[in-house]
Amino acid sequence: MLKKIAVIGSGLMGGAITSLIANAGFEVILLDIVIDQNDKNKLAKKAIEKMKILDKDSISAGNIEDDLDKLNKVDWVIEVIIENLELKQELYKKITPHLGKNTLISSNTSTIALKELTKNLPYNIQERFFITHFFNPPKYLRLLEFVELENSNKEYSKTLKDFCYEKLGRDIIECNDTPGFIANRIGCFFLARGIHEIIRSDSKVTICDIDSFLQSLPISMPKTGIFGLLDLIGLDTFTAIADTLRKTLPTDDLFNEVYGCDPQIIKGMINDNCLGNKTKSGFYRKDLSDNHQYLDIKSGLYFNVKPQKIPATKNLYTLLTTDNGNPATTAVRNILIDTINYTSTIIDEIAKNATDIDLAMKLGYNWKYGPLELFDLLGKHKSVLVNDYANGKIAQMLKSNKSIYTSDGILTNAGNYRPILQNEDRWYLYEKTKYAKPVVTNASGSLWDIGDGIVCFEFTSKRNTLDLSTMKILNDAINVTTKHFKGMIIGNDQNNFSVGANIKLFINKKPEEVEKFISYGQETFATLKFAPFPVVSAPSGYAVGGGCEISLHCDGICAYLDTYLGLVEVNIGVIPGWGGCKEMLLRFKKLNINQLINQIMSAKLSITANDLFDMEIMKKNRDKIALNKRSHLPMAKELCLSLAKKYTPPKKQKIVIDLSPIEKIDLQLNGYDKIIFNDLIELITDANNNDEEYALELERKYFIKLIKDNKTRERIKYMLTNSKKLDN
Repeated sequence: MLKKIAVIGSGLMGGAITSLIANAGFEVILLDIVIDQNDKNKLAKKAIEKMKILDKDSISAGNIEDDLDKLNKVDWVIEVIIENLELKQELYKKITPHLGKNTLISSNTSTIALKELTKNLPYNIQERFFITHFFNPPKYLRLLEFVELENSNKEYSKTLKDFCYEKLGRDIIECNDTPGFIANRIGCFFLARGIHEIIRSDSKVTICDIDSFLQSLPISMPKTGIFGLLDLIGLDTFTAIADTLRKTLPTDDLFNEVYGCDPQIIKGMINDNCLGNKTKSGFYRKDLSDNHQYLDIKSGLYFNVKPQKIPATKNLYTLLTTDNGNPATTAVRNILIDTINYTSTIIDEIAKNATDIDLAMKLGYNWKYGPLELFDLLGKHKSVLVNDYANGKIAQMLKSNKSIYTSDGILTNAGNYRPILQNEDRWYLYEKTKYAKPVVTNASGSLWDIGDGIVCFEFTSKRNTLDLSTMKILNDAINVTTKHFKGMIIGNDQNNFSVGANIKLFINKKPEEVEKFISYGQETFATLKFAPFPVVSAPSGYAVGGGCEISLHCDGICAYLDTYLGLVEVNIGVIPGWGGCKEMLLRFKKLNINQLINQIMSAKLSITANDLFDMEIMKKNRDKIALNKRSHLPMAKELCLSLAKKYTPPKKQKIVIDLSPIEKIDLQLNGYDKIIFNDLIELITDANNNDEEYALELERKYFIKLIKDNKTRERIKYMLTNSKKLDN
């Protein structure tokens, strides 16, 4: 078990890794070079000051002149310095005499091969030296690329991989020891191919045309696209990575052709300090009037970004082949086809498993689909498209027009299918359901059979908001589960569990229609609570408002560590209306009611899932926390199976609370919050010594009273426009 870790390098990435490890509950020593003889730890101290960590005492600052002897007592040393082979090797030479005999060491390099890093090191160091490539920001990007040598000690390797998976929540992909590994090898090609396309194009296509087109269905890439991502990475950082790839890849590698097309434009931008977001000017910028502008690469001038018309189709082949008047169609087709083909030609070179290719791009670059999945999305004419438009040698697997993914496995360049192995303790929902049909489904949700008599209900609306369609499909799911299954979990693979009700309905519908919607939600959640089978909620990311309330009605909660859950309805000018007040009052029978009032009026969210125990939302003797997203739904399923063994539905309860603490409550409230507070106090007072049904009636009463108030409507409109609360 690793307990104490040293991080060498306190820059952006070193600081982020340090913060990740410290927040996981481990002691960290952060070391850096000396730049001030009067304060030798200045760099490390400055980095620690910027960190958002739960316990800053868990991190100590040091430097590599005075504190190397401390490495003898740590279990793992992570090097996170500049991407320069000579500097890294010099550092290793300096620190290795101070390592304990079992101290593990790794580099966070993003491009340099492990055999190059370790070639001058003795065997007893090489066998415990690995590459652990975190992605930035590690709090949100879970990918960790792991590289080991043929002579690596397998016990050391397993120890480090298990720690990163189980304690740091990393999604580990084992890569071959090649430059750029998987994600950056493909990602940098994709970015370089975008630059190449915009420079060589004779059309009037702009960088914002391309970036907007890449967001369209079904490509669905992040809104940064290519050029926004280059600004986010920083052009100096990108060129450092790309130059390393160029030096270490074979001269005939297609990357060298596309990156070598005209890097002068990039060099010119770097010389002008147009590095991207860090200098507030790159491919995009804001002018003095706060206008969002893009760089016209051919002229070197900036122009205002205009709203882009994104094609409306779900068919990728149609999107890339139809002349729809959009100048980006040809450009994006060329970029994607070359990326798909390039990826397919290097699969065996860079990856242990072909499935890791797509997973790496989805986890590391936040793509919705990996390059091999994009090929399958092209449909029955996919090979024709690749043969017509790809540059370079066509990968063998793309010539046959076979689907890369089938129920038989994944296609290889040899033409056969290799089975996809699945660990029953580690899977995502999409992996379980890729070739299955939902038990029931509509536009807002789907019910999936995930084996052993357990089903998973998945929200599928935009941002997983809850609407009438959600309630309809959830009722259908409850009916089907009652007849054919023994338990249900509620969860998904998305970043957010649910952001609650679709609040547009509250201002677009008449109050009486809103009341019907609230009633329907209350009835649905009550049906879920008293169903003849156990239900386990598996929240992750934001689970707010209705997303919190549905969890409160479940028999168990298995939360991912990074879960931000709470009753936030006050932010839109109402109180919880789908049983949230009622369920929390039942939890506070023997507790200080002022804590609950404060939670509701402050719209309190958990910072991590651990907070949910103190908030009385999760129960310590029942509920679970998953540290790794890949184990999250499997753990929720396991909890559901354990509850199903001797399951009896809960009985309806009477609300009995001590109201006396309310007299002493002292919340600093202003404006409209005072009215909401008074309504909440009346609800709590009237609900006391009454049953659950009456509490729901009170929720509806005060919810609709507030919905009719113009100040609530003002808050809702402001929230829809600005994504934050209006203090009116």
